[in-house]
Amino acid sequence: MGRSSETVIDRRIVVIGAGQAGLSTGYYLQREGLRAGVDFEILDANPTPGGAWSHRWDALTFSLVNGVYDLPGSPKPVADPDEPAREVIKRYYGGYERDRDLKISRPWRVVAVESIAGDRFALRHAAESG
Repeated sequence: MGRSSETVIDRRIVVIGAGQAGLSTGYYLQREGLRAGVDFEILDANPTPGGAWSHRWDALTFSLVNGVYDLPGSPKPVADPDEPAREVIKRYYGGYERDRDLKISRPWRVVAVESIAGDRFALRHAAESG
């Protein structure tokens, strides 16, 4: 079990999660001229791309998925319908992160966000115990 820890991230914007919403947010922040890793940071709890899709079971193939929406500026991949959906999405999201140089920080499991002063916040994350 991990323990709670604090790390300083001095960014104008911190996005928690690198699933569809987090990656889309990164895209639009960059479109506004902000730089990943400098002006904003995207934190994700998973060690690999894919968001919550990383935790889906093998039996959920791409043909059984009810809907996957395109990420901004990048259409859904063409995939083998019998391939596990999590593998398709991990590849799609991973390529998106690389192509846009979103610099996702992993693994960061944020457990609390606290206001500390004015418009500044402290993030608490689960740290691995040694």
